[in-house]
Amino acid sequence: MNRSRVFRAFVGLILLFVAVGQYALTSRDALDESQRGLFTLRLGECFDAPEGTDVIGGVVQKSCSEVHQFEVFGFGELSERDNFAADEVAAEADAICVPEFERYVGVPATESKLALMHLSPTLASWESDDRLVTCLLFNPDGALRNSMIRSKV
Repeated sequence: MNRSRVFRAFVGLILLFVAVGQYALTSRDALDESQRGLFTLRLGECFDAPEGTDVIGGVVQKSCSEVHQFEVFGFGELSERDNFAADEVAAEADAICVPEFERYVGVPATESKLALMHLSPTLASWESDDRLVTCLLFNPDGALRNSMIRSKV
């Protein structure tokens, strides 16, 4: 993976991490009809991050046959631990999502043109017993145009 792709993946991860953190502070009632909350995503669902809105926590659901930014490829539950440790949460989320990526796409993440990221609990959501990890894939070089299930891209 070249430096440009890594940088874009990192920026995307930061933006979605902020979105998850803000979601805990955003009322579900504030989402308009075209948006769904991050915690209502389903396996295989495609979506865009909302543009031109103050609502950070929602996503714009798209058909996977339409141009889209992200696709959900897996879920997992973090193990119980006494304290929230961001580095441990990230490592365990990686351990959940990396094998799921290969099962969903059909090639290992290290051999794919796609990138993966995960939505994982923030300190605030951890304290509310959130242990859900949502695994997402995206194309660091542009948009996705179809579902990536078994695409071997």
